[in-house]
Amino acid sequence: MPPHWPPPAARLRSAAATRPFYGAFLRFLAETGVTVTRAGDCVRLARDPAAPLRGGARLTADAWPAFATDTAPLAAAVLLTAAGESEIYDRLFANRFACAAGFAALGAGCTAQGRRLRIDGGAALHGAAVTAPDLRGGAALLIAALAAEGQTTLRDPGHIPRGYADLPGELHSLGADCTAAHGEA
Repeated sequence: MPPHWPPPAARLRSAAATRPFYGAFLRFLAETGVTVTRAGDCVRLARDPAAPLRGGARLTADAWPAFATDTAPLAAAVLLTAAGESEIYDRLFANRFACAAGFAALGAGCTAQGRRLRIDGGAALHGAAVTAPDLRGGAALLIAALAAEGQTTLRDPGHIPRGYADLPGELHSLGADCTAAHGEA
């Protein structure tokens, strides 16, 4: 992993982080080896970058109260470098994993088949030029790029601000080396 990612600890300052529909995602992060600490309306995420994330996840994304379908591509980005094969199935959206081609361009072993994404895990990601296929997939590619060695260019990022007003700025505030080019999200 690059020395700048992940930051030693990230603190999410938002009441949204403690809403019930994020609980399954926070449990998922804990199962991968991320330390999740709740304090009031904040959630603190931390991990030892020397310890590999744990893969082997079998997730099914669906409507609340299940594992939120909107978080499925983000979970996939986490699992790309995790040790062990993982699989995510999305019951709601047939093309949820359009970001798989971008993951592969970054060096991940993954295959999207309909609603299912299979992830080999243990990838040594590298920079590449990738295209944001949609809002969630674009955000997931940005997260995956932070774990890559080298520079990644995210083309067509215009989808991302619809759901994440200033995702590059928020990630930069947490210590990520992430900037938006003029006129891009």
